[in-house]
Amino acid sequence: MKIKLLVDDFGIGYSSLSYLLKYKFDIIKIDQLFIKNLTQNHRNDEQALKLVRAIIQISNNLDLKTIAEGIETEEQKQILIKEGCDYGQGFFLCKPVSKDQIELLLKKQQK
Repeated sequence: MKIKLLVDDFGIGYSSLSYLLKYKFDIIKIDQLFIKNLTQNHRNDEQALKLVRAIIQISNNLDLKTIAEGIETEEQKQILIKEGCDYGQGFFLCKPVSKDQIELLLKKQQK
């Protein structure tokens, strides 16, 4: 079925490093809180960058992929590319689409 399992909202809430030992994940999704703080022009910028960098390094060391959620600016996108993030999602990359649009995209991919 080619199903991939990912840790959503990594770094907040119930996501924990211990889950990386307990379950076989394919992807870590970096929570948008960290992405937002990359470019807020306040003292959290550097800390957010260090945390994002660490999450990407953990993911790479465990042979997992990373997705950054909540990308809203070119600057955020460029930082994530530079740090080696594999994938991204957010309004900057694509606005939300309808169910019908998704179905069309999936059908095109199957051809």
